[in-house]
Amino acid sequence: MGVNAVAFSPDCKKIVIGSSDSSVIIWDVESEKICGDPLQGHTHQVSSVAFSPDGRKIISGSWDKSVRVWSAQTGMALFDALQGHTKGVKSVAFSPNGQTIVSGSDDFTIRVWDAETGKAVGHPLQGHTNEVTSVACSPCGKMIASGSADNSVRMIWDTETQEAIGNPLQGHTKGILCISFSPDGKTIASGSLDNSIIIWNAESGNAVGNQLNEHTGAVSSVAFSPNGQKIISGSWDKTIRIWNRYTGEAVGDCLQGHTNGVTSVAFSPDGQKLISGSFDCTLCIWDLNNEDPKPVVLQGHKGIVTSVAFSPDGNKIASASEDHSIRIWNVETGSTIGVPLWGHSRRVNSIAFSPNGKMIASGSLDKSVRLWHVESGYSTSELSRISSPFDTCHIDSKGWLCNSNSELLIWIPPEYRFVLLFLPMHLLISQDSLCILDLSHFKHDTDWKQCFTGYMQISK
Repeated sequence: MGVNAVAFSPDCKKIVIGSSDSSVIIWDVESEKICGDPLQGHTHQVSSVAFSPDGRKIISGSWDKSVRVWSAQTGMALFDALQGHTKGVKSVAFSPNGQTIVSGSDDFTIRVWDAETGKAVGHPLQGHTNEVTSVACSPCGKMIASGSADNSVRMIWDTETQEAIGNPLQGHTKGILCISFSPDGKTIASGSLDNSIIIWNAESGNAVGNQLNEHTGAVSSVAFSPNGQKIISGSWDKTIRIWNRYTGEAVGDCLQGHTNGVTSVAFSPDGQKLISGSFDCTLCIWDLNNEDPKPVVLQGHKGIVTSVAFSPDGNKIASASEDHSIRIWNVETGSTIGVPLWGHSRRVNSIAFSPNGKMIASGSLDKSVRLWHVESGYSTSELSRISSPFDTCHIDSKGWLCNSNSELLIWIPPEYRFVLLFLPMHLLISQDSLCILDLSHFKHDTDWKQCFTGYMQISK
């Protein structure tokens, strides 16, 4: 059983898991046991799951083209499957008031549903020219943003009129790596492989100011400050930059301290500090109260730092790494708290604190999700796992994809190593939507090009 999606309940007492075996699982955090039987109804992989804001409902989207709504208490389906999409559902989300459900699909559309009745609200939202990979509701619940494989922030939708607000948000020339809503929901920031950031007015769909082109490498991470006045960006050019959300102008000089590309950035809850993770295996803490912030460099990881997060109280930092470990750091001293958290057998890709700050959830290329107690460092359990032909493969320091015997298979260009997807099949797919290589009948040496299956369609 493969884990495709996980989500905490608002009270942090439960986790919902969407599985590749078509089931939905509710996990009790305290008892470390599954709540009842798996929820059955989907006929294909479950790709996305979410709790309602009050924690009473669960929604799931599936490759079987449907959305389902479940009772979080009983596990019973509240309605028949929500049907309407003509291809697999990639993403689902609740509106902030819990009254509306939004789904995005491979059929290029977004659909809106009434969470109380399960009925479709209005017509499908159309405008994308490729699969819809992500959807998000603004904090006010009046707008929907959708991201697509057509390499752009394509649409902002009015939830009441069901109409697109303005034109598609076009401006990037390469795939988008990151996107973020401002806390007030009025602004969107996007970062791209084209080295730029674009700030968008979420109401008009217009760019705010000029395209931000100060970075000389792909923009891997963007985030708004808690008060919404600033934006930070991390780039593969080794720097972090701070921008005025309203004017798009740079605030101060770029922050330099890493010796390789930046993979992840985050503001502290009070907005006074930044944390960044890098390909150079370090984290940097930046104090924004200083006119010329100097980094406090945190060393300990032996591989790329893939994800960083502040605890809700701002006193701790969690980091995930390619070295298979998770570390917890004291923000004030910069020292590690306890020992590294070991349990994953491959690169840890993502990490998040629970809303109460007492637990950490981590996801890994070993196809498992783990929960950790912050104070003790104890792993409550491994929630789920699947095997894959790529379990024994790795990318070496020179960029070669190697098998378990360290034999060289394919050299991966630097700009694609971090965005490569290792799927539970004989496929490698670039998240930049450039090409797919089918390795089920792999050819060595000069014959390797025989496994090339053609470029994917990219909308311009």
